[in-house]
Amino acid sequence: MKEKANEDMFSPLFQGNFGINKSNDYTTIFQNNATNQIAQLNTKRHTKKLPLGQIQVSFKDITALFKGDKLDALDAQMFDYILIKYSQTSNHDNLPTVAFKLKEYMHDRKLRDAKSARKTLRKEVAKFADLKVSYSGGNDKSQYDHPFVIQNIFSKTGYVNGTAFFTFTPEISVLLSTDHAMLMPYHRLLLEINTNREPTAWYLFRRLLLNKRTNFGNSARADRMKISTLLKGCPSLPTYEEVMAGNRHVDDRIIQPFFKAIERLSDAFEYTYLTASGKPFNYKEGITY
Repeated sequence: MKEKANEDMFSPLFQGNFGINKSNDYTTIFQNNATNQIAQLNTKRHTKKLPLGQIQVSFKDITALFKGDKLDALDAQMFDYILIKYSQTSNHDNLPTVAFKLKEYMHDRKLRDAKSARKTLRKEVAKFADLKVSYSGGNDKSQYDHPFVIQNIFSKTGYVNGTAFFTFTPEISVLLSTDHAMLMPYHRLLLEINTNREPTAWYLFRRLLLNKRTNFGNSARADRMKISTLLKGCPSLPTYEEVMAGNRHVDDRIIQPFFKAIERLSDAFEYTYLTASGKPFNYKEGITY
């Protein structure tokens, strides 16, 4: 492999064919730029400790404050699940509370261990009760990209008699209304992935689906992404600069984990790798970066 100092640029293109899926493989989720950036929050990057036990973590234009040890793919997956349930709620613009039973949660995520699932739900309920976010992107005139100051996402959360509930604050509820958020197809595999074991697969798949939604109607862009762009949206992997400042094992710490994660997603879509000019790329020969 060839290495270029201070250049986090992986040259091949990733191409996925999402047309092979059945409609029942998908559900839908309300999303906008703010919620999509919330999904990328991870305390492995851009994090600092604040007084009174608070932690601040940022990604692009979104900043979160919370009390706890970390934010990671499990929290992002749970927030997505809440948004999915919100999108399925009748008259959700006027009903800011999302509620679901433990059995329903286990069914949707294909979980078998009720004790572990209950523990996860209770932990997430407690974490989200204190989670505050601000968003500095967009502008006040933008319908789907509206900035907002630091505030709680939920006014109330709880887990009672096998049912978890999350009530959005009025400000966040408005931002998630049909006037300010758009539906995106959301593959059910994203709910089934064990984010403790396979966080990279989860981050990559969500980024690919977002790219598909953003570039819908333009197959050249919707079904293709630079690997370097994908990696930037994957906080579970170290950056190129971080690896080069350490043991310099880029193949072991970035490239192979990336390939393994993509292979994990092969049940959801077909894929191939292309050179920058669009020709087939043999990744076994190595990646130039």
